[in-house]
Amino acid sequence: RKLRKSGCFVRFSLRAAISFAGNDRATAKSLAALLKDSGLRVFYDVDHQSVLLGSDLLSVLEEIYSEKSRYCILLVSEHYSKSTWAWLESRHALVRAFAQRTPYLLPIRLDGSDLKGLPKSIAYLDLRENSLEDVARTIIQKVRS
Repeated sequence: RKLRKSGCFVRFSLRAAISFAGNDRATAKSLAALLKDSGLRVFYDVDHQSVLLGSDLLSVLEEIYSEKSRYCILLVSEHYSKSTWAWLESRHALVRAFAQRTPYLLPIRLDGSDLKGLPKSIAYLDLRENSLEDVARTIIQKVRS
């Protein structure tokens, strides 16, 4: 099902959206593949090029990270903290997280970096201590619960 808002089309029933810095694309791609292989509908930008092409990305990303996904997976890293697009996505995700009472943010640390605005009380997984497969399994369990 597709909804129209702000002149762009976005899939409605995303289970999770992955927010990442371009430098962390390999990790995002691998995680997206593991999640999609389990049958989850995941927003990973490359998979939605036909929707994104020609769209106002500011509007589309706001829609995805503030309305259209059940969870937002943040791949937090030094690169993430410096990326303009990741910053934008995280702002939309944080606004939604503060507005609802149920968990929405699923932070995954790729290194020791913190994300400004992300409450330190939100539990995260660390890729330095867990395999990508273990992280994917945990996310799948969370999203399906």
